[in-house]
Amino acid sequence: MPTPRQPAALAASILANLLVLGVLAYAALLHSQLPDHYRAAVQEDEYLEWATFWAFLGAAAVCGVAAVRQRRAAGGVPWFLAGLGFFCFLFAMEEISWAQRILAYRPPVYFLEHNFQQEPNLHNVIGTGLRKLVLKAIIGGYGVLLPALALLPPARRILERLGVVAPPAALIPSFAAALYLYVDYPWDYSGEIVELMLGLGFLFAALAGPRAAATDRGTLLVQERPWRLALAWLLALGLGWATAAAARNQRAAW
Repeated sequence: MPTPRQPAALAASILANLLVLGVLAYAALLHSQLPDHYRAAVQEDEYLEWATFWAFLGAAAVCGVAAVRQRRAAGGVPWFLAGLGFFCFLFAMEEISWAQRILAYRPPVYFLEHNFQQEPNLHNVIGTGLRKLVLKAIIGGYGVLLPALALLPPARRILERLGVVAPPAALIPSFAAALYLYVDYPWDYSGEIVELMLGLGFLFAALAGPRAAATDRGTLLVQERPWRLALAWLLALGLGWATAAAARNQRAAW
C-alpha cells in the first residue's frame, strides 16, 4: 500500500536524475553542435565551474545544518555528516582556487613551486594518476556502493550504528553516469562536466538528508519535495551564470 509521500518521493527521485543527467546531455549537445561554445564553457571562471562551486557549497551548508540537527536530536558526534560537509566545502573552494583569481593575492611559495598553475589548490599538487583514482573512488564509493549497501538490512543497520548516512539509491544512475563519463573521458575537459554532475549529486543527496536512511523505502527514494530540488538546481546554475559574468567584468576592468 503506497504511503502519501511515495508519489512525491518517486517524482523527486526521477527529477533529481533528470537534472543531473541533463548536464551531461547539455554538454554532449554543445560539444557536437557548438564546439566553440563548449570550449568556452569549460574554461576556468566560466559558468560551469562556478555552478560546480555553488552546488558543492550548497551541499556543504545543508550537510552542516543536518549535522547540527543530528547532534541535537541524538547526541554524539555527527562525524559523517560533518566530514561530508567539510569535503564539499573543500571541493568548492578548490574549484575556484580559493578565490585567488577574484582577490588577486599571491599564493604561498610552496604552491608557486609545486603547482604548475601557480594557484593555491591542493588537487594540482597531487599527481594526476592519484588524483583521478581518488575521485573515481569517491564517486563509486559514495554514490554507487554506499547506497547499494544501504538497501541491505544488515548493512543498513551497521551503517546506522556507525552514523553513516548513505545517499538514496535512486541517485545511483546519476553517480554511475558521472563515473562512466570520468572513466571514458570522451571529450576534452570531460572532468569539468563530471564535477558539476557530482556537485549536483552531492547537493541532492544532502537535501535528502538523514530521512533517506530512516526507512527501507526512504533508503531507495529521494525523500524531498521536487520543487526544492528544482529550486536548488536553478540556484546553482543561475548563480554560476551570474558569478561567471561578474568575473568576466572584473577581468575586463583590469
